[in-house]
Amino acid sequence: MITPVPPARHVPVKLALLCLFVLLLNFPYLNKAAYQDTWVMLHLAEDLREDPLHPYNSSLLRNRVVPTRLYWNPPLYNYYLALVREVRGDYTDRFINGVSTVFPLVATLCFYLIARRFTRWPLMCALLAGAAPAFVIQSHNMMTDMPAVAFSLASLYAFLRGCEASSRGTPWLIASGLLTGAATLTRFSGVAVLPLLFLYCILFRRPLMRAVVALVAFLMPLALWEIIFYSLHGSLHPVLPGVIDFLPRMSPFLSFNGNCTALGGAFIITPAIWVVFLVHKELRLYLALSPIFLSPFLAGVEPIPHISDVQGLNLILFILFSWTGLSIVLAFIVRVAIQSVRFVRRREVDSGELFIGWFFLLNFIGPAVALPFATPRYLLMTGLPLAVFLVARAQEIRWRPMAVQAFLGSTILLTLGLALTLATHDYIAANALRTFARQVNSRMKSVPGNKRWFVAECGFRWYLEKYSKMTYFCNGISKPDPGDILVMPTNAACHPPNDLQKNWRRLQWTITLPAAGPPVRLTDFQTGAGFYSNAYAPMPFTIANNRLDKFSVWRYRSKAR
Repeated sequence: MITPVPPARHVPVKLALLCLFVLLLNFPYLNKAAYQDTWVMLHLAEDLREDPLHPYNSSLLRNRVVPTRLYWNPPLYNYYLALVREVRGDYTDRFINGVSTVFPLVATLCFYLIARRFTRWPLMCALLAGAAPAFVIQSHNMMTDMPAVAFSLASLYAFLRGCEASSRGTPWLIASGLLTGAATLTRFSGVAVLPLLFLYCILFRRPLMRAVVALVAFLMPLALWEIIFYSLHGSLHPVLPGVIDFLPRMSPFLSFNGNCTALGGAFIITPAIWVVFLVHKELRLYLALSPIFLSPFLAGVEPIPHISDVQGLNLILFILFSWTGLSIVLAFIVRVAIQSVRFVRRREVDSGELFIGWFFLLNFIGPAVALPFATPRYLLMTGLPLAVFLVARAQEIRWRPMAVQAFLGSTILLTLGLALTLATHDYIAANALRTFARQVNSRMKSVPGNKRWFVAECGFRWYLEKYSKMTYFCNGISKPDPGDILVMPTNAACHPPNDLQKNWRRLQWTITLPAAGPPVRLTDFQTGAGFYSNAYAPMPFTIANNRLDKFSVWRYRSKAR
């Protein structure tokens, strides 16, 4: 049973330990290069510095280099990056990663402060959630996910303080609403906090007016943003069209299973969950029923893209992660449904457990249904309720307290070990892209030609423009001349010239970027798997040891042959 407990002693000491924990996890990776979509954030922020009153006037959007629907997120985080650029004078990876550490730091501290209200061992919950591979790796990516999570958790904590403070809680309630607004203006998924505020009042029998106060405070920055957007563009912010454009790209059932796979392999070490499920009789049923939901994929009824390429150990990992994640989600769904019915019928229920259950489901089902594909970074908000679930269930095992603590401590260490292994390879791979970008210009000097163009994403673009004299090729805008050279990756996401086969001739040599680091691959183009954000990933990471990418070189000719 999950029950609120009295305030624990030595809270400042534990908060200091958590700060040290986060800083130690982030310090080795401060020099990580811009990776995957982070180059887009840096470009948008750079354009924002030149035209701060028009956040959607970026050259990336005007030239349609990237799909506009992908960058309809509110620009609060872009303003933050632009401010960092103003203060620093230049974007250095070490500096910008350093100042961005504030977001995982706030999120981890809020993990602890919220967990104190629902478990006797909140420090275990905070360490377990903060050590999750998805959380550790996302702490080093310059994207909107971690800032939105930090604002969301801070909003929830402020609301809990406001409800506990009785008549003096109004400032906390207002702060909660404003923080929810900040989360939403960072990433629209931040609005998911609002149902939790009303749900907390209902379950713990607090006046609904407290949630209404937070709602009004939330609407103030949102209304201001819409007024500003309308004055600049003549219309409201296009939220709904962007969501509708996303939906057809992946079936909800496929996305649901993809999120389950990410959950099973990217948050809490799988063996610990299986121990808890096998020990508890009422949880064993979910392990038995979960393969029913997995069987359509294995039977090929609704195949996961690239699943035919997943063999051997990778296939075993896919089944293990999917099975684990499905069991967790099924347990939450069934238990929340039963307890919600009991609550409606005014029967005695554990309000804390029910709140944690809804906390998990609202932050899991939303991305599974509304987002185009499954990636671990969309599920960061599920880390806290999942950690509370594991700790609470471990406390119910009929072991000695020391044995339970040893079990949870071992789980934290194993989870942290996996997170550091993946984060290290992620760091090596990202920095390999940066180093390669620095070398491209000097290597291309041996190829005779005029202007040099490139087509590459995943961080290449930012560094190729920053460290070399190459120019990004944009369809419909770039005008190559005979003799111009184009460098294009074989596997990475890119937008090649529309007339590539017609007016370009491929040269007889390539540039290969070799494998970087250990065989644990976060982005494996051969299987479509990617920990960070690779569409339709069959699992959060894979085991591989092949090259990162290969680049072909093309020369523009005046007439098609």
